[in-house]
Amino acid sequence: MDLDGSKVPVKRSGLPPDQLVTFMANRSPGRTYMNLISREFGLKPQQRKDLQKTLRDENHANLWCGLDR
Repeated sequence: MDLDGSKVPVKRSGLPPDQLVTFMANRSPGRTYMNLISREFGLKPQQRKDLQKTLRDENHANLWCGLDR
């Protein structure tokens, strides 16, 4: 008998790419530190790590979709 029911994997929600693109489009040219992005969007430590990994991946489809590089 399993009182808790079956385990269902929960996908962590990260920062939607369109929000990040809008945020960066409204910033002045120059460096933008991850601390600022993390604070601005209220990212948890694991979400921040996931975002860093995504930003480093130049082949990530969701991030670069619709952008002129």
